[in-house]
Amino acid sequence: MSAGSPDRSLAFWGGLAVLVLLVVTIRWTRGPAPADLTSGSTPYAPTVSGPGGPLAGPTPTGEGLTAGPGVRAPVAVPAVGPGVGQVPAVAPSPAGPVGAPVGVPAVAPSEAAPAVAPPVIPQVGPGQQSVAIPGLPAVAPAPAPSAAPVPQVAAPAPGVTILPTGKPPVVTPGQLAGAPGAAGVPRVIPAWWVLTVQMPPVNAILAAPDGRLWVATDRGLAELAGEQITFHSREGGSFPAAQATCLAHDGRALWIGTFEGLYRTEDGRRFQRFGQADGLAHEMVWSLDWDGMVLWVGTQNGFSFLLPNGRFEKVDKQISNGGLADLWIGALRKIGRWVLAGNDDGLSIWDTGSFAANPAAWITLDMFSSGLVHNWILALTHFQDRIYVGTPHGLCRLDTPIDRLFSGSAPAWEVWTRSRGLPGDRVNALAGLGDTLWIGTHDGLARLRSGAVRAIAMADGLLASDVRALAAGGDLLWVGSSAGLQALNPALLDR
Repeated sequence: MSAGSPDRSLAFWGGLAVLVLLVVTIRWTRGPAPADLTSGSTPYAPTVSGPGGPLAGPTPTGEGLTAGPGVRAPVAVPAVGPGVGQVPAVAPSPAGPVGAPVGVPAVAPSEAAPAVAPPVIPQVGPGQQSVAIPGLPAVAPAPAPSAAPVPQVAAPAPGVTILPTGKPPVVTPGQLAGAPGAAGVPRVIPAWWVLTVQMPPVNAILAAPDGRLWVATDRGLAELAGEQITFHSREGGSFPAAQATCLAHDGRALWIGTFEGLYRTEDGRRFQRFGQADGLAHEMVWSLDWDGMVLWVGTQNGFSFLLPNGRFEKVDKQISNGGLADLWIGALRKIGRWVLAGNDDGLSIWDTGSFAANPAAWITLDMFSSGLVHNWILALTHFQDRIYVGTPHGLCRLDTPIDRLFSGSAPAWEVWTRSRGLPGDRVNALAGLGDTLWIGTHDGLARLRSGAVRAIAMADGLLASDVRALAAGGDLLWVGSSAGLQALNPALLDR
Protein backbone atom coordinates (compact mmCIF):
# COMPACT_ATOMS: atom_id res chain seq x y z
CA MET A 1 0.00 0.00 0.00
CA SER A 2 1.36 3.43 -0.93
CA ALA A 3 2.15 6.17 1.58
CA GLY A 4 -0.59 8.39 0.36
CA SER A 5 -3.24 5.74 0.48
CA PRO A 6 -6.40 6.43 2.47
CA ASP A 7 -5.75 3.48 4.78
CA ARG A 8 -2.41 4.92 5.99
CA SER A 9 -3.85 8.37 6.59
CA LEU A 10 -6.68 6.97 8.64
CA ALA A 11 -4.31 4.96 10.83
CA PHE A 12 -2.03 7.96 11.44
CA TRP A 13 -4.76 10.33 12.54
CA GLY A 14 -6.41 7.64 14.66
CA GLY A 15 -3.18 6.99 16.58
CA LEU A 16 -2.62 10.69 17.12
CA ALA A 17 -6.09 11.05 18.59
CA VAL A 18 -5.47 8.19 21.01
CA LEU A 19 -2.18 9.78 22.14
CA VAL A 20 -3.81 13.18 22.80
CA LEU A 21 -6.63 11.53 24.74
CA LEU A 22 -4.11 9.63 26.86
CA VAL A 23 -2.17 12.83 27.73
CA VAL A 24 -5.34 14.70 28.71
CA THR A 25 -6.46 11.81 30.86
CA ILE A 26 -3.13 11.70 32.72
CA ARG A 27 -3.14 15.47 33.40
CA TRP A 28 -6.73 15.38 34.73
CA THR A 29 -5.91 12.50 37.06
CA ARG A 30 -2.80 14.17 38.63
CA GLY A 31 -4.44 17.61 39.19
CA PRO A 32 -2.68 21.01 39.26
CA ALA A 33 0.78 21.45 40.68
CA PRO A 34 0.87 22.56 44.43
CA ALA A 35 1.64 26.17 45.30
CA ASP A 36 5.15 27.07 46.42
CA LEU A 37 4.95 27.45 50.28
CA THR A 38 8.55 28.56 50.62
CA SER A 39 8.25 31.83 48.77
CA GLY A 40 6.40 33.59 51.58
CA SER A 41 4.34 35.57 49.10
CA THR A 42 1.00 33.97 50.03
CA PRO A 43 0.40 32.34 53.43
CA TYR A 44 -1.06 28.89 53.35
CA ALA A 45 -4.65 28.77 54.63
CA PRO A 46 -6.06 25.27 54.96
CA THR A 47 -9.80 24.79 55.00
CA VAL A 48 -11.43 23.38 58.12
CA SER A 49 -14.82 21.78 57.69
CA GLY A 50 -17.49 21.28 60.29
CA PRO A 51 -21.03 20.04 60.17
CA GLY A 52 -22.14 23.51 59.12
CA GLY A 53 -19.80 23.73 56.15
CA PRO A 54 -16.30 25.07 55.45
CA LEU A 55 -14.78 27.61 57.84
CA ALA A 56 -12.17 30.24 57.16
CA GLY A 57 -8.75 28.87 57.94
CA PRO A 58 -6.27 30.59 60.23
CA THR A 59 -2.95 32.04 59.36
CA PRO A 60 0.10 30.61 61.15
CA THR A 61 -0.47 33.25 63.89
CA GLY A 62 -3.72 31.60 64.90
CA GLU A 63 -5.93 34.56 64.01
CA GLY A 64 -9.13 34.49 62.05
CA LEU A 65 -10.44 31.02 62.97
CA THR A 66 -13.98 30.74 64.24
CA ALA A 67 -14.72 27.52 66.06
CA GLY A 68 -17.82 25.64 65.06
CA PRO A 69 -19.45 22.58 66.60
CA GLY A 70 -16.95 19.81 66.98
CA VAL A 71 -13.98 22.03 66.11
CA ARG A 72 -11.47 23.22 68.71
CA ALA A 73 -10.27 26.78 68.23
CA PRO A 74 -6.52 27.32 68.14
CA VAL A 75 -4.99 29.26 71.04
CA ALA A 76 -2.39 31.79 70.00
CA VAL A 77 0.79 31.95 72.01
CA PRO A 78 0.84 35.33 73.79
CA ALA A 79 3.79 37.59 73.36
CA VAL A 80 6.27 37.64 76.22
CA GLY A 81 6.67 41.03 77.86
CA PRO A 82 8.58 42.33 80.88
CA GLY A 83 7.78 40.40 84.00
CA VAL A 84 5.94 37.63 82.13
CA GLY A 85 7.37 34.13 82.07
CA GLN A 86 8.36 32.39 78.84
CA VAL A 87 5.54 30.50 77.16
CA PRO A 88 6.68 27.23 75.55
CA ALA A 89 6.04 26.92 71.82
CA VAL A 90 3.49 24.40 70.62
CA ALA A 91 5.10 21.63 68.59
CA PRO A 92 3.36 20.62 65.35
CA SER A 93 1.27 17.51 65.73
CA PRO A 94 1.82 14.45 63.55
CA ALA A 95 0.03 14.27 60.26
CA GLY A 96 -3.65 14.26 61.03
CA PRO A 97 -6.90 14.71 59.19
CA VAL A 98 -6.96 17.15 56.32
CA GLY A 99 -7.68 20.67 57.55
CA ALA A 100 -6.08 20.44 61.03
CA PRO A 101 -4.41 23.78 61.92
CA VAL A 102 -0.70 23.66 62.53
CA GLY A 103 0.07 22.84 66.19
CA VAL A 104 -3.57 22.25 67.18
CA PRO A 105 -5.00 18.74 67.23
CA ALA A 106 -8.18 18.37 65.24
CA VAL A 107 -11.43 17.18 66.73
CA ALA A 108 -13.54 14.91 64.62
CA PRO A 109 -16.79 16.58 63.51
CA SER A 110 -19.84 15.61 65.51
CA GLU A 111 -23.32 17.00 65.03
CA ALA A 112 -24.24 16.29 68.68
CA ALA A 113 -21.12 17.85 70.18
CA PRO A 114 -21.62 21.38 71.57
CA ALA A 115 -19.39 24.26 70.61
CA VAL A 116 -16.18 24.39 72.61
CA ALA A 117 -15.95 27.50 74.83
CA PRO A 118 -12.93 29.79 74.53
CA PRO A 119 -10.04 28.94 76.83
CA VAL A 120 -10.26 30.30 80.39
CA ILE A 121 -7.73 33.02 81.16
CA PRO A 122 -6.13 32.51 84.58
CA GLN A 123 -6.61 35.37 87.06
CA VAL A 124 -3.57 37.59 87.35
CA GLY A 125 -2.59 38.25 90.97
CA PRO A 126 -1.84 41.64 92.48
CA GLY A 127 1.50 43.00 91.36
CA GLN A 128 1.69 40.65 88.37
CA GLN A 129 1.53 41.69 84.74
CA SER A 130 -1.58 40.65 82.85
CA VAL A 131 -1.11 38.50 79.75
CA ALA A 132 -3.10 39.50 76.65
CA ILE A 133 -4.42 36.70 74.44
CA PRO A 134 -5.39 37.77 70.90
CA GLY A 135 -9.13 37.80 70.39
CA LEU A 136 -9.96 37.78 74.11
CA PRO A 137 -10.13 40.71 76.56
CA ALA A 138 -7.26 41.13 78.98
CA VAL A 139 -7.89 40.35 82.64
CA ALA A 140 -7.37 43.25 85.01
CA PRO A 141 -5.21 42.55 88.07
CA ALA A 142 -7.12 41.56 91.20
CA PRO A 143 -7.28 44.23 93.90
CA ALA A 144 -4.68 43.89 96.63
CA PRO A 145 -6.06 42.35 99.83
CA SER A 146 -6.80 44.73 102.68
CA ALA A 147 -4.21 44.86 105.48
CA ALA A 148 -6.85 44.75 108.07
CA PRO A 149 -10.41 43.55 108.22
CA VAL A 150 -12.82 46.20 106.88
CA PRO A 151 -15.37 47.34 109.47
CA GLN A 152 -18.94 46.15 109.02
CA VAL A 153 -19.96 49.66 107.92
CA ALA A 154 -17.12 51.88 106.80
CA ALA A 155 -17.17 55.52 107.78
CA PRO A 156 -18.52 57.78 105.04
CA ALA A 157 -16.25 60.25 103.35
CA PRO A 158 -15.22 63.21 105.48
CA GLY A 159 -17.68 66.06 105.37
CA VAL A 160 -20.58 63.81 104.40
CA THR A 161 -23.57 64.46 106.63
CA ILE A 162 -25.97 61.65 107.40
CA LEU A 163 -29.35 62.30 108.99
CA PRO A 164 -30.68 59.69 111.45
CA THR A 165 -33.55 58.61 109.22
CA GLY A 166 -32.79 54.92 109.25
CA LYS A 167 -30.37 55.03 106.34
CA PRO A 168 -27.02 53.29 106.96
CA PRO A 169 -25.09 53.61 109.11
CA VAL A 170 -27.82 55.04 111.39
CA VAL A 171 -30.30 52.56 112.87
CA THR A 172 -33.41 53.81 114.64
CA PRO A 173 -35.39 51.87 117.29
CA GLY A 174 -37.44 49.05 115.84
CA GLN A 175 -35.11 48.53 112.89
CA LEU A 176 -32.79 45.60 112.40
CA ALA A 177 -29.26 46.09 113.63
CA GLY A 178 -26.40 45.32 111.27
CA ALA A 179 -24.87 42.70 113.57
CA PRO A 180 -26.88 39.47 113.89
CA GLY A 181 -27.79 37.96 117.20
CA ALA A 182 -27.42 34.34 118.26
CA ALA A 183 -27.42 31.82 115.43
CA GLY A 184 -27.45 34.62 112.87
CA VAL A 185 -30.92 35.86 113.81
CA PRO A 186 -31.24 39.62 113.13
CA ARG A 187 -31.79 41.72 116.24
CA VAL A 188 -34.37 44.46 116.66
CA ILE A 189 -33.15 47.59 118.46
CA PRO A 190 -35.33 48.23 121.55
CA ALA A 191 -36.87 51.65 122.19
CA TRP A 192 -34.43 52.54 124.99
CA TRP A 193 -31.67 52.82 122.41
CA VAL A 194 -32.68 56.18 120.96
CA LEU A 195 -29.82 56.24 118.46
CA THR A 196 -27.51 53.60 117.02
CA VAL A 197 -24.71 54.58 114.64
CA GLN A 198 -22.47 51.95 113.11
CA MET A 199 -18.92 53.27 112.81
CA PRO A 200 -15.30 52.18 113.36
CA PRO A 201 -14.28 51.03 116.87
CA VAL A 202 -14.88 53.74 119.46
CA ASN A 203 -12.10 54.73 121.89
CA ALA A 204 -13.60 57.72 123.71
CA ILE A 205 -16.77 59.84 123.85
CA LEU A 206 -17.18 63.42 125.05
CA ALA A 207 -20.28 65.60 125.40
CA ALA A 208 -19.05 69.17 124.85
CA PRO A 209 -20.52 72.21 126.62
CA ASP A 210 -21.89 73.55 123.32
CA GLY A 211 -24.09 70.47 122.88
CA ARG A 212 -21.97 68.68 120.32
CA LEU A 213 -20.89 65.10 120.87
CA TRP A 214 -17.38 64.06 119.86
CA VAL A 215 -16.32 60.46 119.29
CA ALA A 216 -12.71 59.27 119.02
CA THR A 217 -12.45 56.22 116.79
CA ASP A 218 -9.81 53.98 115.27
CA ARG A 219 -10.22 55.84 111.98
CA GLY A 220 -10.54 59.43 113.07
CA LEU A 221 -13.09 61.70 114.69
CA ALA A 222 -16.90 61.72 114.53
CA GLU A 223 -18.98 64.79 115.32
CA LEU A 224 -22.69 64.77 116.22
CA ALA A 225 -24.34 68.19 116.13
CA GLY A 226 -28.11 68.19 116.39
CA GLU A 227 -29.28 65.62 113.87
CA GLN A 228 -26.13 65.77 111.78
CA ILE A 229 -23.26 63.32 111.90
CA THR A 230 -19.93 64.28 110.34
CA PHE A 231 -16.88 62.05 110.06
CA HIS A 232 -13.35 63.46 109.97
CA SER A 233 -10.51 61.23 108.81
CA ARG A 234 -6.97 61.40 107.51
CA GLU A 235 -8.01 59.66 104.31
CA GLY A 236 -10.24 62.57 103.39
CA GLY A 237 -7.83 65.23 104.59
CA SER A 238 -10.11 66.55 107.34
CA PHE A 239 -8.24 65.09 110.34
CA PRO A 240 -4.45 65.07 110.82
CA ALA A 241 -4.02 61.66 112.51
CA ALA A 242 -4.90 58.09 111.63
CA GLN A 243 -6.84 57.48 114.84
CA ALA A 244 -8.02 59.30 117.96
CA THR A 245 -7.47 57.77 121.40
CA CYS A 246 -8.94 60.18 123.98
CA LEU A 247 -10.80 63.49 124.35
CA ALA A 248 -11.11 66.48 126.69
CA HIS A 249 -12.78 69.90 126.51
CA ASP A 250 -11.63 73.01 128.36
CA GLY A 251 -14.81 75.00 127.77
CA ARG A 252 -13.45 76.64 124.67
CA ALA A 253 -11.55 74.07 122.66
CA LEU A 254 -11.57 70.33 122.08
CA TRP A 255 -8.38 68.38 122.82
CA ILE A 256 -7.76 65.13 120.96
CA GLY A 257 -5.13 62.60 121.92
CA THR A 258 -3.55 60.50 119.18
CA PHE A 259 -0.48 58.33 118.73
CA GLU A 260 1.02 61.20 116.73
CA GLY A 261 0.70 63.99 119.24
CA LEU A 262 -1.96 66.11 120.94
CA TYR A 263 -4.33 68.28 118.88
CA ARG A 264 -6.48 71.27 119.76
CA THR A 265 -9.42 72.60 117.76
CA GLU A 266 -12.13 75.18 118.37
CA ASP A 267 -14.23 74.54 115.28
CA GLY A 268 -13.47 70.94 114.37
CA ARG A 269 -11.90 72.06 111.08
CA ARG A 270 -8.54 73.58 112.01
CA PHE A 271 -6.16 71.68 114.29
CA GLN A 272 -3.16 72.86 116.30
CA ARG A 273 -0.59 70.17 117.12
CA PHE A 274 1.48 69.78 120.31
CA GLY A 275 4.41 67.40 120.66
CA GLN A 276 7.55 66.82 122.65
CA ALA A 277 8.97 70.11 121.40
CA ASP A 278 6.14 71.80 123.31
CA GLY A 279 6.97 70.00 126.55
CA LEU A 280 4.70 66.99 126.06
CA ALA A 281 6.09 63.91 127.82
CA HIS A 282 5.56 61.75 124.72
CA GLU A 283 3.65 62.00 121.46
CA MET A 284 1.69 58.81 122.09
CA VAL A 285 -1.24 60.16 124.13
CA TRP A 286 -3.36 57.65 126.03
CA SER A 287 -5.51 59.72 128.40
CA LEU A 288 -6.74 63.28 128.98
CA ASP A 289 -8.47 65.05 131.86
CA TRP A 290 -9.61 68.65 132.29
CA ASP A 291 -10.08 69.51 135.97
CA GLY A 292 -11.66 72.90 135.37
CA MET A 293 -8.37 74.77 135.37
CA VAL A 294 -5.59 72.50 134.11
CA LEU A 295 -5.36 70.00 131.27
CA TRP A 296 -3.65 66.75 132.27
CA VAL A 297 -2.17 64.51 129.59
CA GLY A 298 -1.22 60.85 130.11
CA THR A 299 1.32 59.57 127.60
CA GLN A 300 3.59 56.65 126.86
CA ASN A 301 6.32 58.31 128.94
CA GLY A 302 4.60 59.75 132.00
CA PHE A 303 2.18 62.65 132.10
CA SER A 304 2.23 66.38 131.51
CA PHE A 305 0.04 69.34 132.41
CA LEU A 306 -0.62 72.54 130.50
CA LEU A 307 0.84 75.77 131.86
CA PRO A 308 -0.84 79.19 131.42
CA ASN A 309 1.84 80.15 128.88
CA GLY A 310 0.64 77.42 126.51
CA ARG A 311 3.49 75.02 127.15
CA PHE A 312 3.39 71.66 128.90
CA GLU A 313 5.28 70.68 132.04
CA LYS A 314 6.44 67.09 132.15
CA VAL A 315 5.98 64.91 135.23
CA ASP A 316 7.90 61.70 134.66
CA LYS A 317 9.67 59.03 136.65
CA GLN A 318 12.72 61.19 137.25
CA ILE A 319 10.76 64.21 138.51
CA SER A 320 8.45 62.10 140.68
CA ASN A 321 11.41 60.32 142.30
CA GLY A 322 10.03 56.90 141.43
CA GLY A 323 6.41 57.73 142.20
CA LEU A 324 5.46 56.16 138.87
CA ALA A 325 6.93 52.68 138.58
CA ASP A 326 5.83 52.52 134.93
CA LEU A 327 5.77 55.58 132.72
CA TRP A 328 2.82 54.52 130.58
CA ILE A 329 -0.32 56.32 131.80
CA GLY A 330 -3.49 54.60 130.64
CA ALA A 331 -5.93 56.35 133.00
CA LEU A 332 -5.64 59.82 134.48
CA ARG A 333 -7.93 61.87 136.75
CA LYS A 334 -7.49 65.03 138.79
CA ILE A 335 -9.70 64.94 141.88
CA GLY A 336 -9.34 67.90 144.18
CA ARG A 337 -5.70 68.21 145.10
CA TRP A 338 -4.94 64.67 144.02
CA VAL A 339 -3.79 63.41 140.65
CA LEU A 340 -4.56 59.73 140.08
CA ALA A 341 -2.56 57.97 137.38
CA GLY A 342 -3.23 54.36 136.46
CA ASN A 343 -0.96 52.06 134.48
CA ASP A 344 -0.02 48.39 134.55
CA ASP A 345 1.78 48.71 137.89
CA GLY A 346 -1.21 49.88 139.89
CA LEU A 347 -2.72 53.22 140.90
CA SER A 348 -0.34 56.08 141.73
CA ILE A 349 -1.63 59.13 143.63
CA TRP A 350 0.20 62.45 143.72
CA ASP A 351 -0.56 65.10 146.33
CA THR A 352 -0.11 68.24 144.24
CA GLY A 353 0.27 70.26 147.44
CA SER A 354 3.84 68.95 147.51
CA PHE A 355 6.52 68.99 144.86
CA ALA A 356 6.52 65.90 142.68
CA ALA A 357 10.16 65.29 143.55
CA ASN A 358 9.20 64.73 147.20
CA PRO A 359 8.75 60.98 147.83
CA ALA A 360 6.16 61.77 150.50
CA ALA A 361 3.96 63.31 147.81
CA TRP A 362 3.29 59.87 146.27
CA ILE A 363 1.61 56.64 147.22
CA THR A 364 1.05 53.62 144.99
CA LEU A 365 -1.76 51.08 145.43
CA ASP A 366 -1.12 47.68 143.86
CA MET A 367 -2.08 44.04 144.23
CA PHE A 368 1.02 43.16 146.25
CA SER A 369 0.88 45.71 149.06
CA SER A 370 -2.58 47.25 148.92
CA GLY A 371 -5.06 44.49 148.10
CA LEU A 372 -5.90 45.67 144.56
CA VAL A 373 -7.27 42.72 142.55
CA HIS A 374 -5.06 43.52 139.52
CA ASN A 375 -2.30 46.00 138.75
CA TRP A 376 -3.54 46.93 135.30
CA ILE A 377 -5.81 49.99 135.54
CA LEU A 378 -8.14 50.13 132.54
CA ALA A 379 -10.63 52.76 133.74
CA LEU A 380 -10.86 55.35 136.48
CA THR A 381 -13.67 57.61 137.75
CA HIS A 382 -14.89 59.53 140.77
CA PHE A 383 -18.54 58.80 141.64
CA GLN A 384 -20.46 59.65 144.81
CA ASP A 385 -17.26 60.59 146.66
CA ARG A 386 -15.63 57.28 145.90
CA ILE A 387 -12.83 56.21 143.54
CA TYR A 388 -13.81 53.40 141.15
CA VAL A 389 -11.15 51.49 139.25
CA GLY A 390 -11.68 49.12 136.32
CA THR A 391 -9.27 46.18 136.00
CA PRO A 392 -9.10 42.91 134.03
CA HIS A 393 -10.32 41.12 137.18
CA GLY A 394 -13.29 43.26 138.06
CA LEU A 395 -14.50 46.62 139.35
CA CYS A 396 -12.88 47.95 142.51
CA ARG A 397 -14.15 50.73 144.76
CA LEU A 398 -11.72 52.44 147.13
CA ASP A 399 -13.59 53.00 150.40
CA THR A 400 -10.71 54.66 152.25
CA PRO A 401 -10.49 58.46 151.79
CA ILE A 402 -7.32 59.51 150.00
CA ASP A 403 -6.14 61.83 152.77
CA ARG A 404 -6.26 58.95 155.22
CA LEU A 405 -4.13 56.88 152.87
CA PHE A 406 -1.44 59.53 153.11
CA SER A 407 -1.79 59.37 156.88
CA GLY A 408 -0.91 55.68 156.83
CA SER A 409 -4.35 54.00 156.79
CA ALA A 410 -4.64 50.73 154.88
CA PRO A 411 -6.84 50.84 151.76
CA ALA A 412 -10.18 49.04 151.85
CA TRP A 413 -11.73 47.76 148.62
CA GLU A 414 -15.11 46.49 147.49
CA VAL A 415 -15.01 44.35 144.37
CA TRP A 416 -17.61 43.40 141.74
CA THR A 417 -16.98 40.59 139.28
CA ARG A 418 -19.03 38.25 137.11
CA SER A 419 -20.00 36.36 140.24
CA ARG A 420 -21.69 39.53 141.55
CA GLY A 421 -23.66 40.25 138.39
CA LEU A 422 -21.24 41.90 135.97
CA PRO A 423 -21.42 40.61 132.37
CA GLY A 424 -17.66 40.03 132.49
CA ASP A 425 -14.63 40.63 134.69
CA ARG A 426 -12.69 42.91 132.34
CA VAL A 427 -13.87 46.48 133.00
CA ASN A 428 -12.94 48.88 130.19
CA ALA A 429 -15.00 52.02 130.88
CA LEU A 430 -16.88 53.80 133.69
CA ALA A 431 -19.34 56.71 133.78
CA GLY A 432 -21.71 58.12 136.38
CA LEU A 433 -25.17 59.38 135.42
CA GLY A 434 -27.53 60.50 138.17
CA ASP A 435 -27.59 57.88 140.89
CA THR A 436 -26.21 55.15 138.64
CA LEU A 437 -22.69 54.04 137.83
CA TRP A 438 -22.46 52.54 134.36
CA ILE A 439 -19.85 49.87 133.74
CA GLY A 440 -18.54 48.87 130.33
CA THR A 441 -17.02 45.41 130.22
CA HIS A 442 -15.59 43.23 127.49
CA ASP A 443 -18.78 41.14 127.64
CA GLY A 444 -21.49 43.76 127.89
CA LEU A 445 -22.84 46.79 129.73
CA ALA A 446 -23.94 46.94 133.37
CA ARG A 447 -25.46 49.47 135.73
CA LEU A 448 -24.75 49.68 139.44
CA ARG A 449 -27.46 51.42 141.46
CA SER A 450 -28.07 51.16 145.20
CA GLY A 451 -25.76 48.16 145.34
CA ALA A 452 -27.74 46.19 142.69
CA VAL A 453 -26.27 45.23 139.33
CA ARG A 454 -28.18 44.81 136.08
CA ALA A 455 -26.44 43.48 132.97
CA ILE A 456 -27.32 44.59 129.44
CA ALA A 457 -26.22 42.30 126.62
CA MET A 458 -26.48 42.13 122.84
CA ALA A 459 -29.85 40.46 123.26
CA ASP A 460 -30.99 43.75 124.81
CA GLY A 461 -29.97 45.72 121.73
CA LEU A 462 -26.30 46.34 122.50
CA LEU A 463 -24.51 46.71 119.19
CA ALA A 464 -21.42 44.75 120.32
CA SER A 465 -20.46 43.09 123.58
CA ASP A 466 -17.09 44.80 124.01
CA VAL A 467 -18.00 48.17 125.52
CA ARG A 468 -14.93 50.39 125.12
CA ALA A 469 -16.15 53.89 126.06
CA LEU A 470 -18.92 55.53 128.11
CA ALA A 471 -20.01 59.14 128.58
CA ALA A 472 -22.97 60.93 130.14
CA GLY A 473 -24.65 63.63 128.09
CA GLY A 474 -27.80 65.22 129.51
CA ASP A 475 -30.24 62.42 130.27
CA LEU A 476 -28.55 59.99 127.92
CA LEU A 477 -25.74 57.50 128.32
CA TRP A 478 -23.50 57.24 125.28
CA VAL A 479 -22.00 53.80 124.70
CA GLY A 480 -19.09 53.06 122.36
CA SER A 481 -18.04 49.60 121.21
CA SER A 482 -16.11 47.95 118.42
CA ALA A 483 -19.21 48.20 116.23
CA GLY A 484 -20.14 51.84 116.76
CA LEU A 485 -21.99 54.31 118.96
CA GLN A 486 -25.32 54.10 120.78
CA ALA A 487 -27.39 56.44 122.96
CA LEU A 488 -29.28 54.84 125.85
CA ASN A 489 -32.20 56.51 127.60
CA PRO A 490 -32.10 54.95 131.10
CA ALA A 491 -35.62 56.18 131.87
CA LEU A 492 -36.98 53.78 129.24
CA LEU A 493 -34.99 50.80 130.41
CA ASP A 494 -37.35 49.70 133.18
CA ARG A 495 -40.63 50.34 131.36
